[in-house]
Amino acid sequence: MLASPTPSGPPPGGDRWLDDPRHQAIAWGSIAIVFAIIVGALVGASAADRSLTVAAPVTTSDASTAASSSESDTTTTTEPPSLDAVVLEIERFVERERGLKYKRPVPVTLAGEGEFQRLLLADFDKQRASLLEGQEVLRALGLVPPDFDLVK
Repeated sequence: MLASPTPSGPPPGGDRWLDDPRHQAIAWGSIAIVFAIIVGALVGASAADRSLTVAAPVTTSDASTAASSSESDTTTTTEPPSLDAVVLEIERFVERERGLKYKRPVPVTLAGEGEFQRLLLADFDKQRASLLEGQEVLRALGLVPPDFDLVK
């Protein structure tokens, strides 16, 4: 007795896109990418909410203005924390959030606004190709419109 030939077309009633295991892998991969983007955005927003605040010293003119505008307000003068204190606070925050300890002290250098922007843009330029690749994946999956520009 010979086995009956198997049909080469889609199974009856199974012409859905997700019936193909390769398509299932693509769908789960897409879900994982979207989930990672959402988690990254939430972590970034959470870190921004916990940003360090540095109080500026109150000058005598500020104190006299505040006192004249409202008699019930109290004015205090605070000194901004030293750079070492701020760096130590940031290191502790990073260690706590990552659950890891630094092996050695972090070298810190201060950069002016122009130098900071130059360094930031140089770092961005290194990641540009990766961003464009991710943009193409998101477009191919239909998760962003065709005119979406991730780099902007």
